[in-house]
Amino acid sequence: MTNIYSDIMMLKTIALAATFAHLSTATQWAQFCDDDNCSVNCGISVNLANPGCLNENGRKSVKIHGTDIMLYSLVVSPRSNCPCQREKKKKTAFAMLHTASSLLTTMLALRKTHSKAIAYTALSFFLLGILYLLSSHICYRDPGSVFFDPNRAYLALYSAVRQKQAAAYIEQATLSTQPKCQPDKLPKLCVAIASTTRPSVQYLDSAVGSLLVGLDPVERQEIYLILLIAHTNTSLHPAHNATWIDHVADSILQYNALPPKEVEEIKLLEISEDGIRQKTRIDYILLLEACQRTGASQVLILEDDVLAMDGWYHRSIAAAKEAYRRTWSMGLSDYLYVRLFWSERHQGWNKEEWPIYARNIVIFLSIQLAVLLAGRALLDGRLDSHQNDNNDEDPQVWHNGLRLPLMKSIVMLLIGNAFLIVSIFVAGRMSIFPYRGPIVQMPTYGCCTQGLLYPSTRIPTVLRYLRHQGELERQHEAGGIWVDQTIEKFANEEHELRWAIVPSVLQHVGAVSATKQSLEKSSYHRIFSFSFETMDAEQLRREHQSIVDGLH
Repeated sequence: MTNIYSDIMMLKTIALAATFAHLSTATQWAQFCDDDNCSVNCGISVNLANPGCLNENGRKSVKIHGTDIMLYSLVVSPRSNCPCQREKKKKTAFAMLHTASSLLTTMLALRKTHSKAIAYTALSFFLLGILYLLSSHICYRDPGSVFFDPNRAYLALYSAVRQKQAAAYIEQATLSTQPKCQPDKLPKLCVAIASTTRPSVQYLDSAVGSLLVGLDPVERQEIYLILLIAHTNTSLHPAHNATWIDHVADSILQYNALPPKEVEEIKLLEISEDGIRQKTRIDYILLLEACQRTGASQVLILEDDVLAMDGWYHRSIAAAKEAYRRTWSMGLSDYLYVRLFWSERHQGWNKEEWPIYARNIVIFLSIQLAVLLAGRALLDGRLDSHQNDNNDEDPQVWHNGLRLPLMKSIVMLLIGNAFLIVSIFVAGRMSIFPYRGPIVQMPTYGCCTQGLLYPSTRIPTVLRYLRHQGELERQHEAGGIWVDQTIEKFANEEHELRWAIVPSVLQHVGAVSATKQSLEKSSYHRIFSFSFETMDAEQLRREHQSIVDGLH
């Protein structure tokens, strides 16, 4: 009878663990809150793959050997300011506690039996199920993790908020009859954007709107905004005759202001399949030169398919100050740039660094092995000392009762560490070792030029290198390399110090490229900041407001 009871309890436990793990994987995510009473479309609800088995409370009932076990659907909310989602968080926590208590009750029942093997097996299933559940709901935004879920990770959560705010700002600027805010004679920051027409969708208005919306007048006066319509025939760009562009930009650049010879050269590059790379370098030079003329202490070059978070300005200026401080503390006089956008996709376990990983693992295991051997030696000494004080006791009894044999200890150490190391690599680098702000060094794997913030002192050096690279390409009649690759080539050759802000204050929203050569095959492989989408709009607003209050 006892064996039958033990088998039933084991089956219950395994079924519970398997069902619990199934709930974590068989989910389909919706982009909007499913509560009809909620006035804000801000949450994410989780529906089971088979919604027909849910009752009105969103629960799933499982009956095993007469025991009715109630499991709950899980809800994750990225918005703390949504009332219905806060309530769902409470239900989720209760559901997890309820299920865990059921499993632990089963464990205790198994413990009362004499079948330790069954109990340990069931406990292993339980722990693995919990570990899998936690990993799938913590690491799904890490593209370097086995648990990465693109269906959830690529949801535009905070980006949708900023796009809506940016659109409202551009609409207001279009209808405005008020004179635009004039920047200071010596601005603190020059922001420059080159924009070209894309096949089906345009991003310039969203980019500019997200940069300017919510800025305090004092902040806006410290910024000089330059826009380059990057077409020799400017009428090709939708923003050419747009009313808002004159109301928000401090300067609008066009190629017709260049010498006729240079304009003709750009026209040839526009129709050349390989010429687009050289043209992007020319555009970059024009933007750097224009910002240099403003006298701004910081120069930010952006692409036109980005979104900026609320408070991007004060965070960027603070990051530049921190970059100066850390650079000087390293005994260096200057750095090249602060990267305002980077993607976690390029920050995972890189194959070029596997020798470093292997070295660290060996050091980690060696330290543990040394501690184990030292601890055993110390224990042996204490046991011998105790035996001298208790001559009536058998030393072998003490040794067998207080420690495992050496080989068994080493085997357990290796097995435990193997499980730990595999778990770390499976979970993903950014989940286990996330970057801590406000800035980190990022000499490699930064990728692209969505947003680079340069000290004005470095602009002449960068300009000289870009011009020199252009001369070499013309001499060899080569198609050249992209401007971001050119800048990184310069940085590598000169061993320049490069910083990145943490987290990214920009998001890359361009799924459609302006060039045929770089069209994305899938939105799941876009250049994307996953941490950007976790931002809380209300929290950022309060942070920004506290900074603004200090300006007045």
